Amino acid sequence: MAEDQTARQLWVAISNKFQANKAPRAIFLSEDFHSMTQGDLSVMDFGKKMKLAADALREVGHPVAEPTLVLNLLRGIHPKFSNTKDIVAGTKDITFDEALNQFALKELRMANEAKVLSSTALVAATKDCGSSCRPSSSTAPPASPVPYHPPLFVLLAGAVVLAADGFFNFWLSNPQAATSTRR
Repeated sequence: MAEDQTARQLWVAISNKFQANKAPRAIFLSEDFHSMTQGDLSVMDFGKKMKLAADALREVGHPVAEPTLVLNLLRGIHPKFSNTKDIVAGTKDITFDEALNQFALKELRMANEAKVLSSTALVAATKDCGSSCRPSSSTAPPASPVPYHPPLFVLLAGAVVLAADGFFNFWLSNPQAATSTRR
């Protein structure tokens, strides 16, 4: 500050310094905004981060239009939301908040489905089995979100055992019928 400088001249000098810094700052903020991805953030946290970046751009004289916010959200959202992306992209004149709410709802549904799948156990019951068929808690395999489908040979072997068991029970209860069938 020079001794003969007025307050107005000082204000203009400071303002010019900040104005000269706006262009590089805008370039940096724009790059940050357009390369933003969700990563491990929740949908709402990702939306907040994007809104803060858009506000920072507005402060340096480069406001972000609503459709640009929506397009950037679609570009940066996690790929697991691809079906919802298609719905949002096909919705005419959707706002950023509406799009964000669609993704947040889908995220909530996915979390609920995962919780239900992990807490559901598939139990197979057989006739006259009683408690002897249930495995003890120490030998039970951990619950799996994907149902177990045994291989075909396991199913066929079980059918053969059941058929043989039925035949032997019949043979033991009717010895004359069993001997007459051998002739």
